[in-house]
Amino acid sequence: MLNNQLRREILNMARATGFEGSILDLYQMANQGANVPAMLQAEAQAKQENMLVAQTPQEQQVGLREQQAMGNTDASMVFPDVPANTSFNTEGMRVPINITKVDDQGHLVQSYQNVPPGIKDLPTGPKRGTVIETPAYKKGGIYIKPENRGKFTAWAKRRGMTVKEAASKVMANKEEYPTSVVKMANFAKNFAKKKGGYRSKYGKDPVTGTGKKPKGSGRRLYTDENPKDTVGIRFATPADARATVAKVKRVNKPFARKIQILTVGEQRAKVMGKRQVASIFTKGKEAIRRSRKRA
Repeated sequence: MLNNQLRREILNMARATGFEGSILDLYQMANQGANVPAMLQAEAQAKQENMLVAQTPQEQQVGLREQQAMGNTDASMVFPDVPANTSFNTEGMRVPINITKVDDQGHLVQSYQNVPPGIKDLPTGPKRGTVIETPAYKKGGIYIKPENRGKFTAWAKRRGMTVKEAASKVMANKEEYPTSVVKMANFAKNFAKKKGGYRSKYGKDPVTGTGKKPKGSGRRLYTDENPKDTVGIRFATPADARATVAKVKRVNKPFARKIQILTVGEQRAKVMGKRQVASIFTKGKEAIRRSRKRA
């Protein structure tokens, strides 16, 4: 129940974390039983570390599955205000993850490291707190299933080629090889790009933005460095949300990027208690998915 002490705590936390929405919306959420200070803290941490935030029960159930299904295996996610004894799982995941739960004071409640896909029951401890899911491998790396490690290397050696030579040959003549070999060759080629990054005569990836993605770079996103590549997200009103959804549908961006943009708007709206606005973003994502299936 909201009282003066909790009002002051919410107000101070909102100021400290740079919350841009309405304080009255936060008070309303607290009246409905939400742990608003924990939500604000989790949102601030997520912004600082570029994490996604799962606010609703539906988002918490999906977790990182949707991101990993889209190939974004570097994604991390914060789950604010998770009740005691809530069980997590890694069913449907594509790569191992770390799962950590901390209480409102930042004390560790439970931790799992390098959890493989397919684990059904991971209790998160006897205290309410914030759960954080992160990739179990180095960010920017590529995860290879243990049973597939070394397969393409062995395939190339049997034919007297290096991995690089074999990958180039297969990708240049895809119709001559089985699908399984083409997949391995494509993976090997992408892995080489990731490992090499911004290399050869271009040197290493720049620390600061260049305004464009350098040739040969292994970095995935340059949108924060090139304002022309970003898509503005407005969510103050339902009209703003509809305009943003319409714009995202029109822009020439990959499917995964469009879903990512609308997910950001959806999450920000939910944190601010703007349910109608969040619903517009949700329906926009569903429309894009339907359109993709028809194509």
